[in-house]
This record gives sequence, C-alpha cells and structure tokens, in this order.
Amino acid sequence: YARNHQEHWAITVAPRFLTSLIKEGEYPMGEPVWSDTRLILPEGCPSSWVNQITDRKINSQGKIAVGEVLAHFPAGLIMG
Repeated sequence: YARNHQEHWAITVAPRFLTSLIKEGEYPMGEPVWSDTRLILPEGCPSSWVNQITDRKINSQGKIAVGEVLAHFPAGLIMG
C-alpha cells in the first residue's frame, strides 16, 4: 500500500496468506522466507527509504526486497 503527498512517500508492508511460507510458531521475516519477492515501485518514488519501525535505511532502484523490509519485524512502514 503506497501513498504520496508532494515529495513525501509512505509504503506499508503487511504479509498475509502465510501458511505456505512459514510453519506455526515462526515469523514471516527475512530473505529466507521472502526469497526474491520484490515491491515494484511507481515512477517518481525516491531511491532512499527509512523503515519507521526498525529505523533501517533501504535503497531502491525501482524495486525493494520484501525480505529487507521485513528483516527484523513482521510488518513494515517505509518512508522516503
């Protein structure tokens, strides 16, 4: 889910339908779970983002790895 206002962007990442990805008691976090899953960003998006939950910086070239956004918490709010 992405929103922008003028030059400010926010994208939320919330996984669903996880039964085929993880086992009961596991968390949907990191590259091992999300493999090559990417968010394709709209044109005009920034190339630098900050995950507001973990305070980690994320760089993009039109795509963002879901495993990077969800590396340390099972949901993400990135702003750029």
